[in-house]
Amino acid sequence: MDMEKNHIVGRLAECERYFSLNPHFSKAFAFLKRPDLAELPPGRYDIDGSSCWANVQEATLKDLAERRLEAHRRYIDIQSPITGPETIGLAEMDAAGAEMEHTEEFVETIRAIRGVEMSAFLRETEDGIRVSLRSKNKADVGAIAQHFGGGGHVKAAGCTIHEPLLEAFEMVRAEMIRSLEALQNDQS
Repeated sequence: MDMEKNHIVGRLAECERYFSLNPHFSKAFAFLKRPDLAELPPGRYDIDGSSCWANVQEATLKDLAERRLEAHRRYIDIQSPITGPETIGLAEMDAAGAEMEHTEEFVETIRAIRGVEMSAFLRETEDGIRVSLRSKNKADVGAIAQHFGGGGHVKAAGCTIHEPLLEAFEMVRAEMIRSLEALQNDQS
């Protein structure tokens, strides 16, 4: 993560957890799992008429600094490299012309994904990195927020971390992993 984010990054092998987010996701991911995908010539492939399609492209990826923000209001863009690695770059909110209220539901949307126990959304503010945390079942995100000087409840909490964004992300990620591991050990 680099700046304000509104992307979900995951593995194709775990795509089923995202099916509940959109009725076309199961068909789109099925297309991406085709064994002949790498042999398809570039072009548009209808998956579900004009409401869901794939655009197979050959592209030379640009350095992150040279990329422009890509955002969509009328459709969802799933990108998956067929060969080679891809770096997902994300943009600052100001550069995207987005307002803070556009981000308020991200942490809830992530938590709603099947199989997700905890979610976090980090955003850079003038006061530091603002972290919003949510949980579903037994995980206590309030304890994670308290670890960083914040507070809240078991299922909804927040804090501000005064470190660069990537460091804050790694710190929160490590605490979330520790919390989930402790929860699993307690259930064993």
